[in-house]
Amino acid sequence: MKHEWMVDVLADLSAYAERNALAGLVPQLVETIAVAEQAIGRERARQQGGATPDSDGGGIRELHRGVAAGGHA
Repeated sequence: MKHEWMVDVLADLSAYAERNALAGLVPQLVETIAVAEQAIGRERARQQGGATPDSDGGGIRELHRGVAAGGHA
């Protein structure tokens, strides 16, 4: 829970880049969001005692998908 702010910031940057014709940044930021979600998910699973290599943070991806699409910022 303490790291989700990073995904918010990355989603805001992605939305900004899209709105301001910086399209080359968008795919990189989307990929970075996915990496961050996976890392947060693994950390959460580790803290709960059930780490899995494919964990993506549970509902984090759904929460931030709309943000990355421009629903925020």
